[in-house]
Amino acid sequence: MSKSIGKICVSLIFFMMVGMSIRAQKLWSLQECIDYAVANNLTIKKSTLQNKINKENYEQTKRNILPSLSFGSSSSFNFGKSIDPNTNDYVDKTFFSAGYSFSASMDLFDGFSKLNRISYNKLNYLAGLEDDKREKNDIAFKVMDAYFYVLFYDGLLEIAKEQKQVSELSLKQAKSMVEAGLKAKADLLEMESRMAEEEVFVVQTLNSKNEYLLSLKQLMNYGLDENFNIGKENTLMFAPGGLTVSQDSVLLVAKENNPFIKSGVLRKLAAEKYLAIIKSNLYPYLGMNSGYSTSYSALVGSEDITPVDEQFKNNASQYVGVSLSIPIFNRWANRSNIKLAQLNLEQAQVDLDLNIQQINQEIEKNFQDLFALSSEFEQMVNQRDAAELAFQSASKKLEQGLINAIDYYNSKNLLARAKSNLLSTKLKYELKSRTIDFFMGIPIYSTNKTNQ
Repeated sequence: MSKSIGKICVSLIFFMMVGMSIRAQKLWSLQECIDYAVANNLTIKKSTLQNKINKENYEQTKRNILPSLSFGSSSSFNFGKSIDPNTNDYVDKTFFSAGYSFSASMDLFDGFSKLNRISYNKLNYLAGLEDDKREKNDIAFKVMDAYFYVLFYDGLLEIAKEQKQVSELSLKQAKSMVEAGLKAKADLLEMESRMAEEEVFVVQTLNSKNEYLLSLKQLMNYGLDENFNIGKENTLMFAPGGLTVSQDSVLLVAKENNPFIKSGVLRKLAAEKYLAIIKSNLYPYLGMNSGYSTSYSALVGSEDITPVDEQFKNNASQYVGVSLSIPIFNRWANRSNIKLAQLNLEQAQVDLDLNIQQINQEIEKNFQDLFALSSEFEQMVNQRDAAELAFQSASKKLEQGLINAIDYYNSKNLLARAKSNLLSTKLKYELKSRTIDFFMGIPIYSTNKTNQ
């Protein structure tokens, strides 16, 4: 029995270790990082809760149109001298009394205040949904930015390690040549010094990569003590080249679909409804109310008590009434509130114009950057190819003793710089292209993802 239990425990531990190993080996794609961040970021969760509050406010304003109903009751024991409710005579006995009432009221006309309030809260709720989308988009772009920085420093780390390996081979050859008397020792010392610099650069680049990995995990609200790394395959989708859409067409689509602009439009409409709500205070108010009440009483210890149903019938009373309120003078408060609401509407229009201007400027900037990166890309490819040829030539000359270590490392550094510049251009172009696609209405995160 104990052996069976031991085998089960060993199996459980084995599967747990396998699961942890698989989790540690997982390489996160860009889309997975974005979707995880959108599902788990605390700022987005707070925004989602606010939307639920806005929705409940909207639903309640719809229910406020219904009449209000209420029921009331009271009961008491009377001691000492008091009036008997049945005979209206003074008595000095203890008796029990109870009263019951129903009442109802409803608004007949309130200057359309409640109808406008429904529209106002609905528009605020819809604007909140657009704000929620904008919050998700902002987080998604921050994740994308951090992700590409990790990719850049990961690529830069590979270049640095590659250059370090080349330096190690060159240093080994140089030592052999110095020992054979074919190279001056000064060159060897220079190469050792440069080698030390490259080792430091490898460490610095690794630290920069880890810094952006940490930033990425924080944006995703991912466990900081858990292993995490990103995948490098199938990340780059765009090749630098000509654009297939115009700036005007992108702006036109953005005005219809961008949540930043749609939120501004909805808040402007809400400001119009709020102005209508304030203006309703200038109209008369007409309401209706009705009620029913009855009572019951009995002398304690008396055998001559009127039956309950008969008392309810005899003591019943009903009423129906209407109320009218006409605003005459309120120290100009209504007029002042209307003026403030009009200013609030003008401010909402300015905010909308600012939103459109900001999106337009972002689109212009991204198009300008794309054109610049596209024209730079071909030149950087040529620069890298030329630097590779120059470095190959420098390596052969170093072996033949035709150049010194400083010239060799200058050529080597030019190649490393050309490769890193080319990588940076590719990643920047990718980010700008994805941004243009976003403005064209292509979602940046998967809307059907849930917490992972």
